[in-house]
Amino acid sequence: MLLLEVGERLQDTFRIVWRIPTLVSELNDCSGWIDWNKKEIHFTDTKNRKAADVGLTEEAVEVLKNLEKYKIDTGSKAAWAASSKYAFARVTDPSKPINDNSYRKKLQKFHYKFGLAERIYVRGKGKRKIYKYKNLFTLKHLRKTFVTHYGREHGEEAASHRVRHSSIKVTREHYFNPKQESLKVKHMYNADSADVVDFKKKEQK
Repeated sequence: MLLLEVGERLQDTFRIVWRIPTLVSELNDCSGWIDWNKKEIHFTDTKNRKAADVGLTEEAVEVLKNLEKYKIDTGSKAAWAASSKYAFARVTDPSKPINDNSYRKKLQKFHYKFGLAERIYVRGKGKRKIYKYKNLFTLKHLRKTFVTHYGREHGEEAASHRVRHSSIKVTREHYFNPKQESLKVKHMYNADSADVVDFKKKEQK
């Protein structure tokens, strides 16, 4: 959800911390922090190292607050991450943020369950079966999805500026899809009822 909200790079989103760091060393260990008063995330772009304040919707703020409450609840399944400064802590070491490898297996199953990946049987019997997964859509694609939605609403130039591309040419050639007829959802929180029904059918399958 957050990737769709902010349109930031996957690696930058991994390393967000809950509060503004107080030490220089902590600043270097994160990509940004949540500013609850301003309802935004303060990022440091990993490519050009420039700061960027990215606004959040009310829905995103609510989800993040619920996530933090869930983590500090001693009775929850996420209590192991209560001491972590990262919004998305690593299961094997809460002092570090998640990365591509730390959740790869779970993400493969998630993609397959929601029709975002293909699964090929390799070997095994019963519950101990080994599969090979081929992604049709990954979380990295969400940055392009964000640019397309944002660009259709505010224009290519605004979209290019929003994600801090070096030129509008980069946005146009690699991120933005101007075909209005292919845009099924006008806003990510106002999906057409038909789309929701179709999604639920796929989930049940």
